[in-house]
Amino acid sequence: MRVLILNERQWDELLGTGWTPGRLAAAELGGRPSVAEATAWLTAIRGPGHPAVQHHTIRGRY
Repeated sequence: MRVLILNERQWDELLGTGWTPGRLAAAELGGRPSVAEATAWLTAIRGPGHPAVQHHTIRGRY
């Protein structure tokens, strides 16, 4: 498996088993997560010390 797309509940259940995304080429958090949920998901799949985990708040008009 190279690409995995799950919603927040499915990711929580999968990561709760101790599974890690190791060799995935891409992963996606499906559904309509909040910014906080997306940030928590990214940290969970990458690990808190991973250099790609950076969080930015963008303010302004859309």
